[in-house]
Amino acid sequence: FVKRGWAGKENKEETIDRLHFAEYLFGPHNDAFRPEKVMFDRTLMDKPLSHYWINTSHNTYLTGDQLKSLSSVEMYAAALQRGCKCLEIDCWDSDSKTNNPMVYHGYTVTSKIPFDEIISCVKAYVDANPETLPIILSLENHCTHPFQKRMAQTLETTLGDALYIPKPGMLFLPSPVELVGKVLIKGKRPAEKEDDETITVESVDQTLPDGKENSSEPVLPKICPELARLTMFNGVKYRNFEQSNEMSCTDMHSFSELKVSKLTKDPANVPLWRKYNLDHLSRTYPAGGRVDSSNYNPIAAWSLGCQMVALNFQTDDSAMVLNDGRFRENGGCGYVLRPRSTFPMNEDRNSCKGRVMLRIRVLAAACLPKPNGDIAGEVIDPFVVVRVHDMIDSVKVDGSGSSPKTNVIKDLAGMSITGAKNSVVKDITDKSNVIKRSISHQVEILETTERKTDTVKDNGFCPQWDDSEVFSFTVSFPDVAMLQIVVMDDDGGGLLD
Repeated sequence: FVKRGWAGKENKEETIDRLHFAEYLFGPHNDAFRPEKVMFDRTLMDKPLSHYWINTSHNTYLTGDQLKSLSSVEMYAAALQRGCKCLEIDCWDSDSKTNNPMVYHGYTVTSKIPFDEIISCVKAYVDANPETLPIILSLENHCTHPFQKRMAQTLETTLGDALYIPKPGMLFLPSPVELVGKVLIKGKRPAEKEDDETITVESVDQTLPDGKENSSEPVLPKICPELARLTMFNGVKYRNFEQSNEMSCTDMHSFSELKVSKLTKDPANVPLWRKYNLDHLSRTYPAGGRVDSSNYNPIAAWSLGCQMVALNFQTDDSAMVLNDGRFRENGGCGYVLRPRSTFPMNEDRNSCKGRVMLRIRVLAAACLPKPNGDIAGEVIDPFVVVRVHDMIDSVKVDGSGSSPKTNVIKDLAGMSITGAKNSVVKDITDKSNVIKRSISHQVEILETTERKTDTVKDNGFCPQWDDSEVFSFTVSFPDVAMLQIVVMDDDGGGLLD
C-alpha cells in the first residue's frame, strides 16, 4: 500500500481510503489462490514423470462434438497455450499419393486435417517456448505401414532434435527437467513374443494345384519398426494390477471413465492402482457415449494417482474449470507434483487424520457481467453456488444398515457413475440453501458438496449478501479436493462469464 501511495497517516495509524480498499479486495493481491503456488518451482521437477499430474487433452483436434464437428490445427495451438502437455492425434490412411495420414474421428463425419500440419504446429510451439516441459503426443494409430513410415519420417524431419528417442531397456522414467524442450511419443510398439497381446490374423485357405497348402508370408506387426523406434510410451491392454506392476516402466494403460468406476468398486484395486502409478503412467478418457464432448469430473482419477486425465478442451464445463484450476499451479507449466495421498501408503492409511474444516461466507460481488457475454438485457438476479469436490474413504451415512436408495450418482459435470450399488444420495434442506452429497459405504468415490446463497434481485453492479450464513465443509482429502465458486443468474440466464 505504501509503495503504491495508497496508505497514509491519520491518528498515528496507517489508513487506506475506501476506493483503494475496494481495489485491493477485488484485485490480484487478495486472490484466494496462494501466490507461491502460482509460481513455477523448478526444484520440484526432478522426480520421475509418473510422480506428476500432466495436463491432458482428449481428441484435441475437434472443435465441437464427437460426430460431425470440424477438426482444426488451431485446437492444438490453443491447447498448448492453455498449458496442455499431452495432445491426442487420431491417424488414418488418406487418399494422398504422398502417404500423408489424415487426422479425424474415425467412422464419423468430422472433417480431416493433415498429420504433418499438426506436427509443424507442435514444432512452432517448441521453437517459441524452448524451456517448455515435455510435450507428449498420444498417437491413436489406424494407419497401414506405408503411412506409418511417413509418420515416422515427418516426426523426425519436422521435430529434429526436439524429438525424444527412447533408449531400449529403460529401467526408470526420466524427470520433466531432464526432458525440457522435448516431444515424446505415446503409442504402441510391436508385441514381444511372450506378450499375450500378440496379434492373430485369420488366414485365407488357399490350396496349390498339387494339393499342398500355400505357405503364407509372415504376418507383419501392426506397428512398423520406424515408428516403434520413436515410441516412448507403449499402450498395453489392462488385465490386472498384479500383472501390470511387473511391466516395464514405459508400458502404460488407458482407462475409460466407466472402467475407472468399475475398478474402484473393488476396494482392493485402489492401493494396487496407486502402487502401479508410482512407476508407470495411467491415462483416463471420457466415455464413448459423450458424443456432445462433455466431460467427467477429474477428481476421482487424480486421487488414484492417474497422471493423464484426458478432457475435451473445447467444452468449457465444470470439469474444465477444475482442470484449469488444478494446472494454474506451478506456473501453468502443465506438470503438478502429485500429493502424498495419491501414492501407495501403509495398510493403516487413514485419511481422517488429514481432514480439515473449511468455512466460507459469501459477502459481496462487483460488476458482474450478464450471462453469455450479453451487453443489453434484463438486470441480473445473482446468487452464488459454493462447491467442494472431494473424495471419501468409508463413511457411515446413517448407521441404520438400510439398503441403498439409488444406483446412480450424478457429479456436477453431468457424468453418471454407474454401478455404485452401495451409494446413497442425501439432500438436507437448511434454510434457503441445499447440501448435496454422494457417499459410498465401501470405497473411495467422488463426493461433491454444494451450498448456495439467496438471490439478490436486480443488482449485478454491487450485490451483497449481508445475512448469508457461514458455509461449512468437512474436507477429507485437502491435498486433492478442489473448491469451485460459481455465480449464476436466477432469471434463467445461467452461468455468468
